This record gives sequence, C-alpha cells and structure tokens, in this order.
Amino acid sequence: MLFSVESMANFLGLQYDEKTTKRLFGEDFPRVERSGTYGYIELKDSGISIMFKEAEGLVPESGQSTHNALYYAAIHFHAQGHEGYSEFRGRLPGGVIFGDHAETVRDKLGEPVNGGGGQKSVVLGRPVPKWLRYRLQDFLLNVQFGQNGELELLTIFMGDQIGASNQSQALET
Repeated sequence: MLFSVESMANFLGLQYDEKTTKRLFGEDFPRVERSGTYGYIELKDSGISIMFKEAEGLVPESGQSTHNALYYAAIHFHAQGHEGYSEFRGRLPGGVIFGDHAETVRDKLGEPVNGGGGQKSVVLGRPVPKWLRYRLQDFLLNVQFGQNGELELLTIFMGDQIGASNQSQALET
C-alpha cells in the first residue's frame, strides 16, 4: 500500500470503526492496542504509526457519539531506522523527503507557524529534538529532526475545528 500524507489526513477526526478502517487498510486491517482513553497501531514495516483517542465533540457520521469510541488523532511517518521503523515510502507534502534539513524544509514548505526543541530536557536529561510546525489544509504538520539535523519523523494531527469537514471528505473518497 502506498499512501500520501494528504490522503491519510482525511482520516483525522474519523471514528475507528470497521467501515472507515477497511477503506484505509483493506480487509485485513490491524487491531488497535488500547491504553486508557488512547489507542495506537504500529505498522513498522510501512513506516507508519497511528494514535487514536476518545474525544468529545467528534462524532461519527450518524451524529451520535459512541461511548468509548476511538478517533484518528495523529499519524506518524517515520524515516528508516527511526524507533525501529522502516521508512514510509509514500509522498510527503511539498516535496519534502526524509533526510532534509530544516533550511530545506523551510524552502519547500515556507515559514512554519511554530518551532522549537534543541535544548536539553530537564526531565529526560537529553536534548529535545528540533521541530517545525505547519498548518496544511485542515491539519497540522509537525516535522522533527534527529541529532544529525535530518528529518526523521513527520506527524499530522488535528488542528482547531477539524472533524466535521474531514468526516464528509473521507467518506466521499
């Protein structure tokens, strides 16, 4: 399966259910590992991990919330070897590729809405990875750089007022 980040962004805010998940993964879709109000799927060979969460204000297509339902909250796309993942082989936004440095990402995507990292974490005792955040369409894009300064992780997640628009878009495609 070859995905683009933008196509997968249409699933953000949708309920994790059989109908929606079959559209993304086909008949043999993975099961969610659950921990409290969160859930996750790790597809290490595909370079993708997905985080789900229970969320108020996000309701399935029926318009009725489902008790303890999980919703697609964030999707992570990994570079080769990052946290034991194979590299995500789909298309990244704006022609960005794994291994790009922050300056190159800025050239391709423009100025970020936020950024940070690089300082030593008091809690972890190691440097916090540098990151840049962009608003693309109806989602937020976070790019994280490794200690060598190269793009190692790209994450999409919901921004403000997302859910209703993505529900109708993803169900139509």
